[in-house]
Amino acid sequence: MDVIDGAIEATGIVGAAPEAGGTCTLEVRRDDTSHTAAIDATSGPQTNFCGVMTIPASVLSPGTWDLTLTYTSPTSYGRADSEVSVP
Repeated sequence: MDVIDGAIEATGIVGAAPEAGGTCTLEVRRDDTSHTAAIDATSGPQTNFCGVMTIPASVLSPGTWDLTLTYTSPTSYGRADSEVSVP
C-alpha cells in the first residue's frame, strides 16, 4: 500500500490455494469518510493475486487514513490492515 501522487494504491498476494471467483476490496477510512475499490482476484499457479486498486487523490484529504485490504471467495477470507499518510 502506497501513496502515489496523492492517490492510495494497494495490491496483494493471497495465501489461499489457487481458486476462481475471489474478490479483492480496498477500503480506506478517515473520520466519517470511507472509500472503496474492488477488483476480481487472479488465480496463479500457487496462490491468488489482488491487482492494483486505486483510491483517487481527488477524494482524499490530507492526513492519516486507515486501510483494509480483504480477499473473499466462496471458500476463503483474508484481511490485512494498515494506515498511510496522505500529504
